[in-house]
Amino acid sequence: MYTYLPKFEEILTAPKLRTITDSLARANKSVTALVSRTETSSVLEQGSSLTGDEGNAEQKQHATEGKVLPTIENFLVPLEEIIDEVSRQWTIFCEMTVLVASEQSNKIKNEAAPLVAEFFTKLGQNDEIARVYRYFSAEQQRLGLSAVEKEAVKHGLLEFELAGVYLSRSARADFSKVSQNLARLTTLFSNHVIEDSAHKELLVRNEHDLQGLSAGEKKRAQSQFLAKYGKSPVPVAANKVISDNSQNSDHSQNSNISNISDDPNQQDNGKSQNKHKNTEDSTSNLKSGFAFPMTDATYINFMKEVASTSLRERYYRMYMTRAAAGNLDNTPVIEEILTLRRKQAQLLSFQTYEEKVLKQRLVGTAEEVFQFLEGLLRVVRPIALSEKETLRRFAEKLTGQNEIFPWDMPYYIKKYKEQHYALSEEEIKKYFPVETVLTGLFEVIRRLFGCRFVREKSHFYHSRAHDKVKYSSIPSWHEEVMFYTVSDEDTGKKLGHIYMDLFARKGKQGGAWMDSISYAKPAKGELAIVFLVGNFTPPDNRGISLLSHRDVETLFHEMGHCLHHLLTQIELRPVAGLNGVPLEGIEFPSQFLERWAWNEQSLQLLSKHIETGTPLPLDVCQTMMKARNAFKALWLMSQLEYSIIDMAVHKYYPNSYFSVTTGSNPERAADYIAHLRQSVGVWKYPDDVKFQNQFLHIFSHGYAAGYYTYLYSNMFSADAFELFRETHIFNKTLGRKFRSLFFERGGSEPFLDLYKKFRGSEPTSDALLKDFGLI
Repeated sequence: MYTYLPKFEEILTAPKLRTITDSLARANKSVTALVSRTETSSVLEQGSSLTGDEGNAEQKQHATEGKVLPTIENFLVPLEEIIDEVSRQWTIFCEMTVLVASEQSNKIKNEAAPLVAEFFTKLGQNDEIARVYRYFSAEQQRLGLSAVEKEAVKHGLLEFELAGVYLSRSARADFSKVSQNLARLTTLFSNHVIEDSAHKELLVRNEHDLQGLSAGEKKRAQSQFLAKYGKSPVPVAANKVISDNSQNSDHSQNSNISNISDDPNQQDNGKSQNKHKNTEDSTSNLKSGFAFPMTDATYINFMKEVASTSLRERYYRMYMTRAAAGNLDNTPVIEEILTLRRKQAQLLSFQTYEEKVLKQRLVGTAEEVFQFLEGLLRVVRPIALSEKETLRRFAEKLTGQNEIFPWDMPYYIKKYKEQHYALSEEEIKKYFPVETVLTGLFEVIRRLFGCRFVREKSHFYHSRAHDKVKYSSIPSWHEEVMFYTVSDEDTGKKLGHIYMDLFARKGKQGGAWMDSISYAKPAKGELAIVFLVGNFTPPDNRGISLLSHRDVETLFHEMGHCLHHLLTQIELRPVAGLNGVPLEGIEFPSQFLERWAWNEQSLQLLSKHIETGTPLPLDVCQTMMKARNAFKALWLMSQLEYSIIDMAVHKYYPNSYFSVTTGSNPERAADYIAHLRQSVGVWKYPDDVKFQNQFLHIFSHGYAAGYYTYLYSNMFSADAFELFRETHIFNKTLGRKFRSLFFERGGSEPFLDLYKKFRGSEPTSDALLKDFGLI
């Protein structure tokens, strides 16, 4: 049916480095052929002082025989098609390594990443191609370039500058080497997190220790244990906790096993922080128990529900020390990444790395970013300290615990909401089976933006007889993956495809994200393709997966990214979809769409109780709205910590501290980050916790010196949503206007210009603080 869909079979069954190298070889050959038939010499600069046909005639007169003068159609478009094919192949391969992890595919990814980086660096340093872009820019009026084409050329010229096209030959070689090493290291960083997460798990012997955990979570943990250890008892230390040893090659020993019996009414009163010791004595066989893997969904539910503060602490420490020891330790990797990023920026004559990054952002300087973040910090931090004290008093009254730690926060916030708002997360989940949420989400999108979603059957199964994967006409990589085609409600025109891989499983990278696989090619009849990935609680034995309301919000967020790519009406790739859009503008539509997960009318569409079939009661919806901003300052503080740390390490490290810190300069990035986090935040974090070793956003996923954009774009989304709040939540006219300005135009116009057309003026940080109920 759709012959252009990815074929996953080779990657899943027999991944080969040659798949990537062949793709790069074809691309290099195509680029060479394109350049060889195009006039790219200094002839392009002749006649530039002339106008109209006279200038064109001057260039044609001196053009090399057999070569054509470049145009958008005969040069830029085919060049972008070459780039798109390489990006498509590489993106699919990378996605498969994190969705269906295997040692072989990860090894190939490590080897291929520098080769792909080398291809794009050489392309960005190609003098002949850069000369064509300069020709397009200088001659744009005479060539009659459209506004979209002018914007594409402008973005292209900046890309050439940041790729080092104007460097000397030796400096180019250095830049290329640095870029390849960075590609290798950022890939290694991600692989370390995935591998260590797959090796670690929390094993609990007694069900009594899991008081508070829902029956569904316990059943899943028990099934996890039986699936892995049912026929081979696990050696454990009786009545002890065995610390993880990441260097141990026996993964069954790479576990933390608890036999703690905490009375939830007589917990550790916050004194358990350093009580766990390594021990190997007095072993016995663990024949039954509960296994908790390092997946986001399992971890979040555990931390919210389990009454034992000791067990929560244990799981927290395991989770926050992934990729922090042995041969999977990311500490030296971070050091190398920061050093090479700084060197790469300095080769381009920037003083620090964030200067290079901010050349393509809405906010132009680190000083502006810090001004924004520090302004929020001054308002939010005192409120967060007050919220923390409120939570401590609540914990003391509830359990006698007189000091609280980071691993206590989710549990006591949940308990607080249950008592003060009569909200039970477990009961609310029963209203959000994933199928109902998806149906409601699609209806919200239809009402706002005029799009329809149709699910089409995709098949994946493993044939043991032939030991290979077989597919239907719509291929997939896992039996849980869903495939949808999106079309325009009014015209019926198909707009693109979405693969949804929503559930957590062992070996799959944690988190939620969207990835663009390919762009629409109308001339070839090909539609755009995106992946939407989540790590929600898997279906139970009835086939039902219940989402928390936070999961619902996450699903809306990632769908916003998908629509941004799929609905573009721009065919020129450099400014189509997400391309050419500053990161602040990329996060804006996704955070904007989240707000429909927090509205009474849309919640009625998204919910249906699994037993009664009734939607979420209006009084519960209203209570959820009231509880939405409870302890919001504590959440905002975590975002401010991440944003400040990200910008500080790329702006100041290792030379000086960010302005809010004191003390001498540390010698290692790990110490710098730890000191900075303690200075900015409101929690006392354990010394062994290294959250930065799993900070994929800035050390692997392209958000370096850009984490602040989550808060910055939220300011825009809060401001934009006010228009709907003032009129109607499903205002069709405003929804279509939003689609036209932001989803359809990609990076073809400056983001701020588009925003002013929608809202009339720029927002201020007050819009964000007001939305969170902090002013």
